[in-house]
Amino acid sequence: MEIIHTLEADGIQLYRNDRRILGNVYLKCETGRITGLLGRNGAGKSTLMNTIYGGLSAEKSIRFDGRSIVEPFKQPKLIRYLPQFNFVPRSMSLSRLFADFELDPQSFLGAFSNFSPKASASMSSLSGGERRLVEIFVIAKSSSQFVMLDEPFTNLAPIRIEEVKRQQAGFERWIWQYSTCNFIR
Repeated sequence: MEIIHTLEADGIQLYRNDRRILGNVYLKCETGRITGLLGRNGAGKSTLMNTIYGGLSAEKSIRFDGRSIVEPFKQPKLIRYLPQFNFVPRSMSLSRLFADFELDPQSFLGAFSNFSPKASASMSSLSGGERRLVEIFVIAKSSSQFVMLDEPFTNLAPIRIEEVKRQQAGFERWIWQYSTCNFIR
């Protein structure tokens, strides 16, 4: 039997210039399940993810398996976060990126064979959609217990979205923030 891990974010309060951005938010996620955050533009979904990850300072309690974590971003074995913008420096090579995430580049090339000619390229030589595909892959394939994906399909062509959907089997540790619910099980 597989161990189920939990991520809980509780009591999140975020204010900017006396304006409440997030108020008393509670979220519980478990491994083996995909959790989706749905809401209109500007509702605070991205802000919530960034706050949980530790990128924004706010009143909050973040717990992994009941254990409080102050700075989750310093715990990559617990949680990874794909922001809605490109986060990998354009000057970084693909081989360095895969090494930093402790991944075998061949697993990526096996899933996306059309990248073979670009295997030793830098991120700057890739299109916006190709960069996003690589970023989704390294975050999703990381050894982290939980993965948060913020607007993961930004800049991806529909055919690439379908490829990602096919590859996502077995990644039931994702927390999605996506503008529609057709990808959440």
